[in-house]
Formats: sequence, structure tokens, C-alpha cells
Amino acid sequence: MSDFTADQIGTLAERIAIRVHGYQPETAPIALLGYAAALKAACAACATALPDLCRAQPPALFAALSSIARNGLVPGAAGDKTATAYLYLQNRAVVGKPNPLGRVRMAAAAGVDVSTFAVGRADSLELNEDGDVIGLSADLDKRPTTWADLRGVIVTICAASGVVRRVWVSAGEIEVRKRRSSSGDKGPWSTDPVGMSRSKALSIAVDRGDVAQAPVPVVPLSAVAPVQPVALPVAPVAAPVAAPEPAPEAEAAPPQDEPEAAEDAAEDAAPWAAVLARVAGELQGDEGDRNTAAQGALAEALTKAPHLAPESLTVAAFGRLVELARERLALL
Repeated sequence: MSDFTADQIGTLAERIAIRVHGYQPETAPIALLGYAAALKAACAACATALPDLCRAQPPALFAALSSIARNGLVPGAAGDKTATAYLYLQNRAVVGKPNPLGRVRMAAAAGVDVSTFAVGRADSLELNEDGDVIGLSADLDKRPTTWADLRGVIVTICAASGVVRRVWVSAGEIEVRKRRSSSGDKGPWSTDPVGMSRSKALSIAVDRGDVAQAPVPVVPLSAVAPVQPVALPVAPVAAPVAAPEPAPEAEAAPPQDEPEAAEDAAEDAAPWAAVLARVAGELQGDEGDRNTAAQGALAEALTKAPHLAPESLTVAAFGRLVELARERLALL
């Protein structure tokens, strides 16, 4: 298949957003159509800013867009403070996962508020036997501004029940993620190490299970409930329809603003979605990282064997996909 255009990626994202929530365009609530339109514009903008996305393998692109849409998120280009997800291509793998704001929004959807506080080496704190912070004495005149100043980050979790937890994430734990980052000691880790550390601390707390996550609602509760959201596009429960009218003599040509390539991509990608889910299920760690590693492994395999098909995938070939995914996961 030839490269996508940015508009085709946007159209694919719009269709996935509707179908992943169990609707067709003609039955979708207005709120969902609005979300789908916003996702279309955002994904097209990302592809325009990052042309590498247009060369992504359809299965990997489909899986990334499905993950973003299923969680009710909207990606954005670098510097977009309103975006709630990342969408980019890294090592031939499409990354589609929550960004820090997205994790905060998903925590709110799960009924908890979260915040972070950077602790400097001039501060002192006390932990209980479970590792939660029960005492903090912060030196207000010596707030951490560099990586060397940082002792760790407190992630405060306030549940709707009123229960408050303050979990501790040490600088050592954050450094493990920092070393795995492609930017390392460059980029934002150099210009804003404390801000990056707070983001990574939140990610670590989510991975531990300390911070609950739930999809951000995109369909009002008052709307007719669709089928349970899943990773693959599914048809909604059929509604009664009138008797079919006789078919016209000739079908009209498809509108020019809805490229057929987006529909073709969805059909090409769907068979691989189950394989991607199986590969990700064999890995351990953050769901987004596992999915990214699985997508990258599949993209690499399809590059070397473009005629590979999911129905002909042998046990040995699946095992090799898992090995490739584990190698990529170690680099994320």
C-alpha cells in the first residue's frame, strides 16, 4: 500500500472513533460525532507536522488510533498544552498513548484527582511501612530546579470517597525511565528536568496501579447505550429499518473528501489487531509501552516479509514477534 496522506489519516481516525464506541455515523450521538471531528482534525495536524506517520504500516496505525479513540483522548503536536495524547512514529512503531494531561483526565474519569510535588534534597520526609508519605518538611527557599537537586516526587491521589494517598516515587525510579527515554539527557530532560520527572512519576504511579485510569467519556450518559467499547470496530445493535428500496441503476461516486484509502486501511489492519493484542499480552509493563513495542515488532516483521498474513502466522513466527517486541520494550 502507498503512503497515507495527512487527510486520510484524519479520516481513518474519525471513522475509528465512531466505530470503536459501537456506532455507525448515521446512529452516533452528536457528542460522539463532535469528538470524532476533533480527533480527525488533530490526527491530520499531527501527520502534517510529522510526515513519518504517513509511512506507517496500516495495522500499527490502526491500533494506535483505536487506543487513543477508545480512551477518549485527542493528540497534538509538540507544545500543544490542550492535547491529551501522543501520536508519533518511533523506530517504525506508531506511538499512540496518553500524555501526562491525558493520564490526569483518565484519573478524573475514574473518580480520582491527582497532583505531583517535586521534593528536593534539602527537604525531609517520612514514609510509612507501605511507602506512602506521612510527613514532609519542605525548604521553601531551596526548591529543586535541576536533576541534581531532585530527591523524588510525591504523587497525591484524592479519591471521591475523601481518602487521600501520597505515594512516593524516588529519583532512582525516575532515572530508570530517564535512561530508557530516547532523549536521555537532551531535549526536555535538559531544559526542564523537574517537569519531566513529575510526568514520569505520574506514569510510574499509574503503572503501579496507585492511580486509577478510565476512558474519558465522549458519549453522554443520557444517550442510548452502545455495545461495550472494544479495540476493534464493531457494528452497533441493529435498529428496526424500513423495507429496502430498489437499488438505483448506478451508484454515485464516493465523495472526494472521504478517501477510500482510509476504509481500505481499516480493513487491512483489523485482522492484525488480534495478533497485536496477543503479542502485547505476552509483555509486562505500561500498557502504552507494551502496545508500542508490539506495533513496532509487527511493523519490522512486515517490512522484512510484506506478504505475511495473520491467518498463516505460525507458532514460531508469533514467538519471534514476541522476542522483537521484548527487545523494543527494553528501549522504551
